[in-house]
Amino acid sequence: MPMHRRRLARTLSLLAVVSLAPALALAQVPGSGQKMYRLAHITTATISEQMSRDIVLGELARLGFREGSNLVFDSRVGTTEQLPDLMQAILSAKPDAIIAVGGAALKAAASVTRTVPIVMFADEPVTLGYAEDLARPGGNFTGIANMLVQLHGKRLTLLLEAMPGTRRLAALVRSTDPSREPKQEAMRQAARQTGVELVEFLVRQPSEYAGTFAAMQAAGARGVIIAADPEFNRDEVELAALATRHGLASSCEWASMARAGCLMGYGPQPRLLRIRLAQIVARILQGTKPEDLPIERASQFDLALNQATARTLGVTFPPSLLIRADEVID
Repeated sequence: MPMHRRRLARTLSLLAVVSLAPALALAQVPGSGQKMYRLAHITTATISEQMSRDIVLGELARLGFREGSNLVFDSRVGTTEQLPDLMQAILSAKPDAIIAVGGAALKAAASVTRTVPIVMFADEPVTLGYAEDLARPGGNFTGIANMLVQLHGKRLTLLLEAMPGTRRLAALVRSTDPSREPKQEAMRQAARQTGVELVEFLVRQPSEYAGTFAAMQAAGARGVIIAADPEFNRDEVELAALATRHGLASSCEWASMARAGCLMGYGPQPRLLRIRLAQIVARILQGTKPEDLPIERASQFDLALNQATARTLGVTFPPSLLIRADEVID
């Protein structure tokens, strides 16, 4: 099947899954003139907030919860250090539910409330101790586990497939990421299984990026796995450019990051996950308890390859990789 048709078929298939998600009892969604619902949103990246405004609010409006009519959307963006104070401000407004995007936001939300429903879009909650089980999370958590931890190993093996014979790779991880250690371990395990040396670099803020990539190059790394993180997603253009400038092939979190200049991007389809996130929020606003909603996991993933970046780095994608790509950027 031609590549564009295969991509369309996968997208239609996933859209069908979304449309057949657990019933939302649309006829019972409150209309204007009834209760005003308060939905809070917290993240460390403006790009995450914008995606929620564009996609989550759009889907909620389709389901009957419209900002300015019967919905107040209270969104806060800040650094990891600012998140606890932002959460206190959110709680003072008495939200009906909180969307937490990213591990740092989830940690901040979990630290200040055990009663307000938290709809997460973040790493594995069981591994990090926020939920008892995906099927029965317990407490006040539900949402989407976006498989960020497990996919790090896959991104490493995909990079090696593009550059066979590579013996040393770098990993870029944010030092304040609450799920930093599971992500690092996933990459370490993949490195051990493939026989490559993994050199790990931690950064705290963007001002450290340039020096860190220079250090990767000095360490003899041929490529870098950029760990999944909302702040790295926010800085995708700068990170991709720095990697290429220092001769490093970059393997990144989302397919869209390949469009920003990464050699490759591999991850879930963010738009469809945000639509599903909105549907979960709608059920909570209708009165369903978070503990009665399983935490869902991403199951469909896109691979994007950037041929222009490959040419700059002298990388030739093997046919076996090109045929599996959902998007090839030139």
